[in-house]
Amino acid sequence: MQSQSALATTRLGAGFQRSAVAGGLVALAGIGLLSSRVTWTLAAVAVAGVAVQVAVAWALIRSAAHRAALTSAFAVAWTVMFTFRLVQISVAPDLRYHHPAVFGADDATKLRFWALTTAAFVVFWLGVEAARRLVPAKPLAEVHLPRHAVVALFYVFLGISYAVALSGLASGFLQNVAQFYLFVIAYASYRSAEARRSIGPELGVVFAASLLALTFGYKEFAILPVLAWLIGQWAARKRVVSAGALAVVVIGAVFYVGIQAQRTAAVLGEDASFVPAVRRGLTEYDLATGTYLHKEGADIVYNAVAAVGNRLAGVDSLFVIDARTPSVLPFQGGRTLWQPALSTLPGTSSLLSPDFSSLSLGRYFTIRYWSARPDTDTSSQAVTIAGDFYLNWGSAGVIAGMLLFGLLYAAIDQRAPVSSATAAGLFAYAALPMLAIDRNVAYLLETAAIRYAMGLAMIALLRRWSTRWSDPSGGAGGRAAGPEATLAAATPA
Repeated sequence: MQSQSALATTRLGAGFQRSAVAGGLVALAGIGLLSSRVTWTLAAVAVAGVAVQVAVAWALIRSAAHRAALTSAFAVAWTVMFTFRLVQISVAPDLRYHHPAVFGADDATKLRFWALTTAAFVVFWLGVEAARRLVPAKPLAEVHLPRHAVVALFYVFLGISYAVALSGLASGFLQNVAQFYLFVIAYASYRSAEARRSIGPELGVVFAASLLALTFGYKEFAILPVLAWLIGQWAARKRVVSAGALAVVVIGAVFYVGIQAQRTAAVLGEDASFVPAVRRGLTEYDLATGTYLHKEGADIVYNAVAAVGNRLAGVDSLFVIDARTPSVLPFQGGRTLWQPALSTLPGTSSLLSPDFSSLSLGRYFTIRYWSARPDTDTSSQAVTIAGDFYLNWGSAGVIAGMLLFGLLYAAIDQRAPVSSATAAGLFAYAALPMLAIDRNVAYLLETAAIRYAMGLAMIALLRRWSTRWSDPSGGAGGRAAGPEATLAAATPA
C-alpha cells in the first residue's frame, strides 16, 4: 500500500494537473474573446487547445490503474481523431480530400470547434475522475484454461466467423458470437508475454484471423486481431516493441490497405483481385480519394499511410453537420440516439423515422449531410460520437455526452481492470467496440452492451468447465503446426 506521504504527493500532482488544465481553459477563452485578429487567434487557440488536450490525455494515461485501460485508450483515439486532425485542418486547409464543409470553413468556425473539443475532452476527464472515486475497483477472477481448450476455442469461433462470412448470413447476433476469437487471441497473447515466450509463431494466429478481412470485405477485420494480440502483450509486460510486434502490425496494415485498394479498383472499373489491386493501389491510385494518381518513391509509403489516416478524420463530422444544422436541417433532440437503439427490437418499426430505422447512422449521415450525390453514393460515412451528440443538441449535447462517457468508461475500468489474461480477453472482445468513436452513440453502446453480456456469460461458462478439463498431451506432446501450435505454446497447462 502507498504511504500517507506518497498519497499526498499523488494528490498534489493531480491538483497541479487540474490547475494546469484550468489555466489552459482560461487562456483559451481569453484569447478567443479578446483578440480581434482572427488569423492570430486561430494560431494561438490551436496551440492552447493542443496543449490542454495533450495534457488531459497524458493525465488519463498516467493515472490509469493498469496499462491497458479503456480511458487511456480513448484518450489516444481522441487525440488522433480530433486534436491532431483539427491541427491538420487549421494549418493545411487545402488538402484535396477534405470535405467541402471543412475546406470552406472560416477561422471563426475552427475557433468554435477548438474550444468545443477542448472543453469536451476536459469534461470527459472530469467524469473519469468522478467515477474512479464513486465506483470501487473489483478485479475480474481469472479463468485458467488448459492448452487444448484454448486451441479448440480459437478454431471454433474463427470457424463460426468464416461460416457466417461465406454463408452471407446478415446476423448481428452471430457476428458478435463469432468474434469471441478476439478473446482467445488476447488471452493467449497475455499468457505468452507473461511467460516471456517467443512471439514469432503467433504471426500465424494473427494472419489466419486477419484473412477474415478478405472474406468479409471489411477493413476493421484486418485490424481487430492485431489489436487483440497487442492488448495481451501490452497488459502483461512493459516492452512490446519488437520485430515480432512490427510483423504483426504489418500483417494487419497489408490487409487493411489491400481492402481499400480493392474498393478503389472496383469504383474505377479495374481488376479488384487482391494482389493486382494492392500493386496498382499503391502506385497508380490515390487511396485517400479513390482516384487515379501515379505514385513513386516515398509517395507510395505516404499513399498507404493516407489510406489508414483517412479513417481517422473524426472531427470532420462536426464541420459537416454544422454546415447544415440548424440552418437546413434541425437539431434532432435525441432521435438519433433512441430510435436507432430501438431499431434492433422486433415490432418497433412503426415508432421509428425511416431515417433512423437501423442501428448505424452511416447511411443517414451520408445521404443527409456528407455526399454531393446522395442518390448514387452507396458509402456509409462516420458521424462519430461527438458528431452524434452535436446533431441532437449542438455544443451543449457534446459537453453533456462526453461527461457521461467519462463516467461510463471509468466505471468499466474499475469493474473490469485489465490485470489478468481473462480481463485482457474481455477487453479485446467487448471494450474494443467502445474505442470505435467514429460510430454513432447507439451503435457503439448497444454493441458494447451485447459484447459485455456475452463475454461475461462465456467467461462464467469457461470458469465452470475449466475445472473439468485436463490437458491430454501432458504439456509436451501433440504439437501442431500453425495457429494450434502457437496457442498451445502461449497457454500454460
